[in-house]
This record gives sequence, structure tokens and C-alpha cells, in this order.
Amino acid sequence: MSEAKKAVEKHANGKPIMGTGDERPLSGYSSEFFSDSSSSSMERSPRNLNGMHRVEQFALDPLPVEPRSPNADTDWITEVQGNNAFIEGLSQNKGGVLSNEPADCVEYQKGATVIEKEIEEHMLAGKIVVIRAVDKEAIGLALPDVTLDNVAQLFKASDGEYKVRNSKDGRFTHMTIPKMIEYMKENEKCIENDNVNIMNLLSFECTKITRVSKTIKLPLFVQNLSMIKQLRTAISTRLNMLRSGFHATSDATPREREWLKKLQNHIPSYENFYIISMKGAFTDLHVDFGGTFVYYFVHDGKKVFYVAPPTPENIAAYRQLEITGQSMWTDKPEMLKNFRKIELNPGDLAFIPTQWLHFVYTPCNSLVYGGNFLTESKSNEHYKMMEIEEECLKNKSGKSEEMFKNFWDMQFAYLKLVYLEATVNLRQANAPLEDYYVTVGHQFLTTLREKIHAPTVNGLFTADDKIALLNMLERVLSKRKFNLKKPFKSDFTPKPVEKQSSSNPVEALSIKRKAELKNHSETPSTKKSTECVLFSLDP
Repeated sequence: MSEAKKAVEKHANGKPIMGTGDERPLSGYSSEFFSDSSSSSMERSPRNLNGMHRVEQFALDPLPVEPRSPNADTDWITEVQGNNAFIEGLSQNKGGVLSNEPADCVEYQKGATVIEKEIEEHMLAGKIVVIRAVDKEAIGLALPDVTLDNVAQLFKASDGEYKVRNSKDGRFTHMTIPKMIEYMKENEKCIENDNVNIMNLLSFECTKITRVSKTIKLPLFVQNLSMIKQLRTAISTRLNMLRSGFHATSDATPREREWLKKLQNHIPSYENFYIISMKGAFTDLHVDFGGTFVYYFVHDGKKVFYVAPPTPENIAAYRQLEITGQSMWTDKPEMLKNFRKIELNPGDLAFIPTQWLHFVYTPCNSLVYGGNFLTESKSNEHYKMMEIEEECLKNKSGKSEEMFKNFWDMQFAYLKLVYLEATVNLRQANAPLEDYYVTVGHQFLTTLREKIHAPTVNGLFTADDKIALLNMLERVLSKRKFNLKKPFKSDFTPKPVEKQSSSNPVEALSIKRKAELKNHSETPSTKKSTECVLFSLDP
């Protein structure tokens, strides 16, 4: 008989297994344990299993089991929803619902030669990459030498308090990093003690703590892929040109400088998260905000990921859960058969591509560095996840703080300062656009037409600004001879939209796609923008 079957039988006979050795015991979780998190970090707290109350201690780590059978028993989850038996059964892998089968990922063992280009290719192909005991210098990664023992010296109390979630009741408190580390050390038996909280810091982004962030360096391929990194570089380059007097030939220069600085101030930072978790912390099923790519390095402790690929079926099921506010564990337990396991130990580095579903368990006190980024080549995937998140925001099953901040403004800014800057120069030089540029350009054009009248932050873009950018994009993608001095007739006419009273981006009226438009006549309000636009759009 397998260890898993013995465990289930003991549990069925009313003898919960206590944690011994590597089997760490888990104490109970109250009704709020599965409530939603307001964090926009890489891990999300679980929700929607009401009425959980601990009766007895039970093992936290899943016991060694055989690979999960596709016919594993999930009926018990529905039977015990809303009480402590769910967590207890899950910890014992009752019915084999959790797979111990390793996830299908590209894995580099310790000492293996790692080539950045290969990692990039694997990620863009949708494959998870795990590098064991990574040689950080070899891939261009630089991080502070930090552990749980010294992280309180790296991040001081004067750096401020951060939002920390108690995994036992789902409530939030605020702590400095030194205070949280002190709490962890004083409460090593947090799982066994009902009166001790299991704290989980998920949303600490340290970019503004420059003494730390300036010592961090991401691999070059991540910098090259990241739309936000490329946008920041483009803004800095343009500002330097203006300061030096280059292109400072008109009254528009001060306005452009002011606009660039305003844009700079509204770019969100998701590159430098530090996640500090007490043992027993658990984050529920999620896809990272905006379908962002993830990098994840374990400084100290251990993390266990359960991942499922972004198949159409998985994404559809995930969407249904998100917009209804339901839980996979009680409402769609059949989804569990799609998840596989990844264990990350100190020194391990993981890259998770866009849209992968995952939930995360922390078996011991842990310290992790990670970050999120968007890529232009996967814009469609990012847009699909944003549509789900906006739908959740509209029906109140989601929160704006869980979304990629100023997402659509960043897309238009990237289009203006990065994509069009490169492609207009190519077209002016009579160079053909590579297929890659054409594909990405059509992704921008198709989706951003729908966002012309979406709310903008601090007046970064007017509707006419957006129309002008899309007109230039259409001109770039056109097979007609490229000449900025000649008028260009756009193939689409945006419909005039009344002023929106709601700030909800989902409630703003959208523009019909090109295929839906039969009448190409111009409206007076947009005639100037759709006839001819200079590339150096005056913000």
C-alpha cells in the first residue's frame, strides 16, 4: 500500500496525521482564509471557502504519493467544502487531487551551461524555465546577498510599513520589514499555535528604495523583452536629447519635456518585488496581473508551485471562476487534474511565461525576489488577461489594485515612443518591415482601436492623440509608399463618443473594429487627425 493510501485511511479512521520530520504540521484556517487579496503582487491569497475552523493539527506538506491519476477522486472536496476537512484533506492529498508529478518545464541542473538566448526562446514559446542553483553572474543577474537573517538590515524600519496579510483570517496589517522578521523569529510554531498569525508579505516592490534597487540588475534578455524597461529607456533618451538641444527647434519642446516627465511619473514599477512568507502561507489560483511574465528567485526557504498551462480550456475555466468569484476547490475541482508540481529551493531561479495558471504553497519561512514584465510579442495574451480583469472589475469580483496600473496608457506610450520610433525610421529609409514588426503592429492596431475613449491618467492622452498614433501605425503598416509629407487616408473612422461619467475603463464605450466598419467617411471632429499626422505628435 502506498504512503498516500495509508494516510487517507488513517484520516478516514479519524486519526489525522501529525507532522514529523519533513512533514510540517499545519494548524487551522478561519472562514476568511480563502478571502480575496488586494495585493497586485505575483502571489494571490486564496478565497471563497467559507466557514473553515481547525479541529486538530494536520500535516502541511503533501505526503509522498504516486503521480496523480486522471481519475483521482475529487468528490470529497465538494462534500467537505466550507469546513476544516478541506485543508486537512488537501494537506494529505486525499484522493490524489494534487500531483507530485513534476511540471513539464525546461530545467537546467546545477553547473549546466545556461545561454540567455535559449531562455528567451523557451519563454516566448510558452515554456517554464527552472535553473537550479543558478550562477547569477553567468546570466547577468545581480542581487543583494540577502537571507532571512540579514534582510532586516537591508530594509530598515525607516523605509516604511508595508501591507502584510494574515493567512489565518485573511486580514491585513502593516509592518516594517524588521518588525515582520522579528515576528517570524518569535513565532516559529505559528502553525501549531492558534493565537499566532501566519504573515505573508506579497506586495513589497522596492524600486523606490534606490540604495537597494541600484544594486539589482536583471538579465539582459529580460531588459530587452520588458516593454516597461524599453519605455523608460526611450523616455530617458528623449529627455537627454531635449536637454542637449538636439531637436529643440520649436515651441513644442517645453511641452514635450513636461509631457515626458509626467509620463515618467505614471509608469508603474513591478520589477523588484521581495516576498517574505511565514511557513504555512498559501496563495490561491491566479494568473499574474495583465498576463505578465514572471521571474522568481528563492533567496531563502522554499516554495512549491502547482502550475497548469494556458490552454483555451484552462483559460476559459479560469475566466469563469474569476468573473463569478467562485473557487476552483469547491466549484471546479476537476481543474486540479491539470496542475503539476515545481519545487524551488534556495538558489533556484524560475521564469514563468504569460498566462500560466498557478497556486503557491510555502512549507517554511521564505524570502523570494521576483518581478513581472510585459512583452510586445505577446501583446494579444496580455490583452486577453486584461479583458478578464476589466470584466471582473465591472462586476465587482475584482479590484483595481490587483490590475496592471495605467495599462492602456502604457500601451499607447510604448506605441508612440518605442514601436513607432523604430518602424517610422525603417519606413523612411525605404526598408521593408520584418514580419515580426508587422505582426506586433497589427496586434496593437486591432486592440488599441477599442481603447481610444478609455479613461486616461492625468490627461496623458486625449482621444485625438490616440487616433493620431493609430493613424500613424496604419500608415506604417500600409503597403503604400511611405511619405510623411503627403496626406494619408485612414481606413477607419472612429465614432464620436459622448463624455463618459464613469472612471471604470470597462464602462467606457469602445470603437468598432475595422472589419465591422462599412462607412469610411470622416467625421468633422476627427478630420484633422485622420488626414495627416506628423510623427512627433505634440502631446
